[in-house]
Amino acid sequence: MKTTSDIIADQRRSGVHPCELEGFVSSSSKWHEDAWLLDSPTRAIARSGIGIDWTTFPIELTPVFKELFWSIFISRPDGQPYSISQAHSVFGRFRYLAKWMHAQKRKSFVSFSPALVTDFVSDLKVHLRAKEKERDEDLTTASVTGYLKILEFAFEQRTTLQARGAQGISFPPFGGASAWSIADEIAPAIEVFTPPIPDALVIPIVSSAYNFIREVADDVLSLEDLIFDLENKDVIKKNPRRISLKQFRKLRPRLIDRYAREHADGRPWLTDLIKGNDQSEEGDAVGLAFRRLMMDTVAAAIIILRFSTGIRHGEVLTLAPGMQANGLPNCVTTEISVSGAYELFFIKGTVSKGWDHPEDARWLLAARVSGETRLPDAVRAIQVIETILAPWRERSSDPDIHKQLLIQFGTVGFPSSPSHILPMLSDQVSIMMRDFYERRVDWSDVDFTDPNISSFAGQGIRKIKSKQWRKTWANFVFRTDRKLLPAISQQFQHYSTVLTQDAYIGKDAEQLGLIGDAATERAIEFMADALDGNSGVGGMARKAVDKLDDLKASVRGLTGTEKSEVIRDWLVERDITMWSAPHGKCLIGMMPTGSRCHAAAGTLDWSNQTPNFATRSPRLCSGCACFAVGHEDVPFWAQRYLENKKIWEQAVARHMDVHYVVARDRYLASENVLKSLDIDIDQLVKDYPDGH
Repeated sequence: MKTTSDIIADQRRSGVHPCELEGFVSSSSKWHEDAWLLDSPTRAIARSGIGIDWTTFPIELTPVFKELFWSIFISRPDGQPYSISQAHSVFGRFRYLAKWMHAQKRKSFVSFSPALVTDFVSDLKVHLRAKEKERDEDLTTASVTGYLKILEFAFEQRTTLQARGAQGISFPPFGGASAWSIADEIAPAIEVFTPPIPDALVIPIVSSAYNFIREVADDVLSLEDLIFDLENKDVIKKNPRRISLKQFRKLRPRLIDRYAREHADGRPWLTDLIKGNDQSEEGDAVGLAFRRLMMDTVAAAIIILRFSTGIRHGEVLTLAPGMQANGLPNCVTTEISVSGAYELFFIKGTVSKGWDHPEDARWLLAARVSGETRLPDAVRAIQVIETILAPWRERSSDPDIHKQLLIQFGTVGFPSSPSHILPMLSDQVSIMMRDFYERRVDWSDVDFTDPNISSFAGQGIRKIKSKQWRKTWANFVFRTDRKLLPAISQQFQHYSTVLTQDAYIGKDAEQLGLIGDAATERAIEFMADALDGNSGVGGMARKAVDKLDDLKASVRGLTGTEKSEVIRDWLVERDITMWSAPHGKCLIGMMPTGSRCHAAAGTLDWSNQTPNFATRSPRLCSGCACFAVGHEDVPFWAQRYLENKKIWEQAVARHMDVHYVVARDRYLASENVLKSLDIDIDQLVKDYPDGH
């Protein structure tokens, strides 16, 4: 029997609709049925399939919505067809529109007018705002776009619908705008209503989380070491992934109980393990108690991570696993501050909110004084997650599991089979955090009679929403230093400083000033080299320096310290600072109205003295009048040139160049940057023929 993917592939090749054949839409469902069970190509849900319940649709609208729904998986004139694995998520958006049309007494898409589209958008805002209290995570632009895209589908698929005896929308529903741009205005307008977590609750939660990382984590790791040492003693090592988990499950309670009794003094978390063992003759309860302790430690680490960075928990799920040779997690990088006084720790992940596609991103995680050896707690938190979950991740037979820092178990206790080790889901992260609030936080000093927090008393503490941590972090930074708006904007990866202020600080926040930077010496070095015409500097900013006749006259004949002091005075008088990035430098103070990052964000102004950190990217910078590069930046641009040129050439060879124009633009922009530094491109290609 053919699967849904097979049926879709057949229709793409032949153009024959399933109804013109036997009517099957999957191996078990037919078109005319009220419920479809589609076959999923995705491993995680392949066993159960994808349920599509048409009984939840108004009966008069079901036929046209079936046609529209099916069509987006076959072909789309204005984009790639949807994957069948997306069917369940997109189906809910179809249902919302169908019910809305029914309430408006609209029986087809023909009845739509621009005014009706406006009504739909207005009602959608009301709907999303009403659901805001129930929503645990941020309302994303992508989520709102999902509702609006159905109207775009009804327009773009109108010819396909007509061929099937139905009718679509006859005009572009949003005029010249896209569904994404409309959604990008709606999402922050809704999100602004999310309050931060009250300080009276944040303090005990964060204190307990830090205590877990500093105290409890060591016991959890010691117990894990004890358990997995069995692999060298009692377990045949022919195939540990298939054998060891089941054996460990049998032997675990005895070892946990022994360790807990030996080390219980002053450690209430170990006392809980002993109590668990007393509740069961076979010792199963102690295994459950240890699993709770282990996952609560992971939850504590996630709380610290979110409190320290403002990162979404969906973005936490994008962090890569593994440890570096220096003992840091693979997702953590370090840099020395401009002054050299601090070592800065960053985490690397992926951000999708506010972007029409996922983008690599990094967040400032922590800092320590240079020369200090103790890891900051926020770095230690990621280290704890990796160390606790690594032994279980390694025993999974699913290669996708090996790519994720966070994993979960698909069993009540510990897994006895590799198939029970699963990817962590966003909802599960929220549940883990709530479990931690309820089980591990000491609330004895909190006055829940205070009307501001009375609703959180008892199990009400589970009302804390995951998305509130971002507001909590933003307000914390705001109150700590009111000049840190650019830092918040950079950390939150938003397009504009204005959006950050409106969506995260609140309407009542004072106007924030700009943050300074200690990069004056770098700016002096660049200016001196550029004025001398050295080939070691490039970028559009070099051309601007060439035109500074007054400064050239001032430094003519000067060398060394005297020359540097004249340049310093010139920079200070004009409040010009150099802003560093992995791909180069920014001298926005010289020509603020030439800034491409501010132009992209709609924040262009002659008074700008800092780049827009949320929109700044190699693509924008490479053609910006404020951008400068030196020989220290060559590795970045050389790698970018080689990688993207190789991708483009391979795409051209496969006649897929239309899908890879981004790679073409990147390698051409990189080529221009390298040429501005007098790099021999032909020699570069010869030296690195494999593109690396």
